[in-house]
Amino acid sequence: MKTNDFREPTRRPSILVLYHFLPPDDVVSARIYGDLCEGLAARGWSVEARPSNRSCFEAGARHPRHEVRNGVSYRRVSRPAFAQGSGSGRVLNAAFLTAAWSAGALRPWRAPDVVLVGTDPILSVFTLAAFRLFRRSTRRVHWAFDVYPDAAVADGALREGSLLARLLAGVARTGVRAAHLVADLGPCMRARLPAGPKSVRATMPPWALVEPAAPLEADPEERKRLFGDARLGVLYSGTFGRAHSCEELLNLARRLRGTGVRFVFSIRGNREAELRAAVTADDENVSFVPFVEEGALAKRLGAADVHAVSLRTSWTGTVVPSKLQAALAAGRPVIFAGSPEASPARWIEELGLGMTITAEPASVEAAAKELLRLADDPAARAALNSRCHAAYGERFARERTISAWDTALRRLLQAKAGR
Repeated sequence: MKTNDFREPTRRPSILVLYHFLPPDDVVSARIYGDLCEGLAARGWSVEARPSNRSCFEAGARHPRHEVRNGVSYRRVSRPAFAQGSGSGRVLNAAFLTAAWSAGALRPWRAPDVVLVGTDPILSVFTLAAFRLFRRSTRRVHWAFDVYPDAAVADGALREGSLLARLLAGVARTGVRAAHLVADLGPCMRARLPAGPKSVRATMPPWALVEPAAPLEADPEERKRLFGDARLGVLYSGTFGRAHSCEELLNLARRLRGTGVRFVFSIRGNREAELRAAVTADDENVSFVPFVEEGALAKRLGAADVHAVSLRTSWTGTVVPSKLQAALAAGRPVIFAGSPEASPARWIEELGLGMTITAEPASVEAAAKELLRLADDPAARAALNSRCHAAYGERFARERTISAWDTALRRLLQAKAGR
């Protein structure tokens, strides 16, 4: 039966994303947030992003104030050129962007359906308190990549229990408690986030920048260049900064001297010099290679048999290393150096993805025996590689997580409509 009823098309839901750096900057968190923005746009969202107009790494470089990239509308905030590499510069950038974003809650035109605020710059989650005050119709969301001021305390920059630490914790708590949805990167982080009693909680771990369709095959030339004729190659690839630890991995490498197991570090970061200084002439099975850009990353990751990830015990829950996802996507098991309570250790134990080592000699000995077993058993390595790659697809893949975001955000809007 024909009908003359006319139904107005349903309006696309809108989301405003507030994060310091977004594409074309290629810092990992900028890439992850950029992927999320583009993924939501592809799923029918109207996405506006308001990052800084300043480049993350190129001093003096600026991005266009207004542009559309892959379905995402960018309206960048013009901020002063405070040096992001200095402590005072980071604080000034944080204050400026938080103030600018908070003032945006007063914009006279229609408010977005959802506002999503990350954790760069530090304490910018306080912006959600402004939206709670001035834009109560907007659903407020926080996706934490790190937890402040806890990370500053772990780093030694703040004294635990000090007046300043308590004041900053109060600022962060006010912002996080204003969120309708609080997303963490793993179970150890969830315990540190002071969400409100009615907040929806979700774990949304980041994904790997390179997602091969199958476990990577080792490139013979890259394998030879990194590991020579080693029986087993262990690779640490990525940032090595204040949150990372080298002691446990060096203890393991030293236990395996003369066994044909080689450890290679492809790193950059503010603790790189410290790690290099800790390696002695006796550490004949430890070496360094230059950091590689994303175009060569798959070849680099595929050259190793096992990947290494680390996190200082004092940093547990303040950050969750994303190197685990990169290794699993490549189809490689992981040695995690850190607390058994950290999310990578829990996932490794739950899914059978590798091993965790601590400062305890027994854990180092157990890991050494397992690596030697894998060195002698190619079939076991192949089976483990397949299990790791499958686990990545089931738990951490980009499309899976972005779809989970889409579902969670639409449920927020449905809950609001049903009040």
